[in-house]
Amino acid sequence: MKATIDPHYAPSLNPVSGDLRRISSLDVKEQIGTSTINVRLSLDYQEVDGFNVPKHVSFDLLGAYSINMEFFNCKTTARTAP
Repeated sequence: MKATIDPHYAPSLNPVSGDLRRISSLDVKEQIGTSTINVRLSLDYQEVDGFNVPKHVSFDLLGAYSINMEFFNCKTTARTAP
């Protein structure tokens, strides 16, 4: 098996010092024997309670099918370690 993952990034919409880039997509190529699978995962974000969480997620198995998801009415909660 041989696999390659190429991440693509988008800058923050409201950048501040120390802010991290967000993954906008991943291109994945997996080869097992003579079979090759190409996948693209795409993301965009929404701000929820000061955090950027995925809003739209698209999973494309190139040449076969595509799954599109949308997340809405999201919320965040704080959890403390045990």
